[in-house]
Amino acid sequence: MELQSTLEHFAFIPRTLSNVAGIVQQIIKTVYDAHFPNAEDYSPGRNPDCPDSGSLTIAGLLEYIGADSENAGDPRLKTEL
Repeated sequence: MELQSTLEHFAFIPRTLSNVAGIVQQIIKTVYDAHFPNAEDYSPGRNPDCPDSGSLTIAGLLEYIGADSENAGDPRLKTEL
């Protein structure tokens, strides 16, 4: 899925944290897969439980909710997601 169609598909849904999480996850996965295909196959060591795009999604959500650190935003993400 291309970035433009991803943005158009998700543009008009209500902005709950859960919906925003889905949108951010899809956008980051789309961009990450387009620019860094199979990047995790080239990482040293074992494959992580959370893919790189998942880590970037969490970072984006923490910025979205205005959390100044992972410790401040993590409880809210856990309760709402």
